[in-house]
Amino acid sequence: MSSTRILTIIYHAADDTMGDTPPEACQDYRAWAHRELCARFPGRYVTVDDAPSPQQCWTDDETRRDEILDACARLWDECPWDWPPEGEERTDNVR
Repeated sequence: MSSTRILTIIYHAADDTMGDTPPEACQDYRAWAHRELCARFPGRYVTVDDAPSPQQCWTDDETRRDEILDACARLWDECPWDWPPEGEERTDNVR
């Protein structure tokens, strides 16, 4: 019997690392980042959280490690920042 290991990506996006970005926009950014990483790296277990960490991104995927770390480093600049207007319902909820 063979065992399939699910590879993991953890991206830390704490509110206090996002300058003067409002908390709601920080949450929306994390939801977008989660969707983006899942789309770019299918089959990985992706976690995007608001925990402070000295490491912005971590993965146990040794074969695509550099690509994943580079993608995480570029997320902020690639984000479209086109959330629903203030007061409209947000549909994503990420830790």
